[in-house]
Amino acid sequence: MSNTSYKPNNQEASNNVNIGQFTPEQQQHETPDQLYLHLCDFMMEGIETMTKTANKKKKDIKLLNSANEAPACLVELANKAHDKNFSDLEQMQAYMKEQVTSQKKEPGNESSEEEEEDGN
Repeated sequence: MSNTSYKPNNQEASNNVNIGQFTPEQQQHETPDQLYLHLCDFMMEGIETMTKTANKKKKDIKLLNSANEAPACLVELANKAHDKNFSDLEQMQAYMKEQVTSQKKEPGNESSEEEEEDGN
């Protein structure tokens, strides 16, 4: 996969003013739990949008099936990576939020202790 895979479609430049360009290299500083959480949040929003769109069309079974299959794959991937048994995206999201929050608190506590020592 090349970096160009993550660039917005330049054909609609006037509508893409606020659309960012993303590369895998930009995500290297993220922990695996942060990446899972980002994907989970994106998928939950996307599923809602896809489901509404598919229900309006009433014949887009492929879109509905994709909206069901993608999160199931992500949850199973997380189950295998974390040796867990999440049954749905919401359970996985709650766990990942907890993990990310605890990871953020750990480095913050260390730096605040160092600042206190430097200040004394």
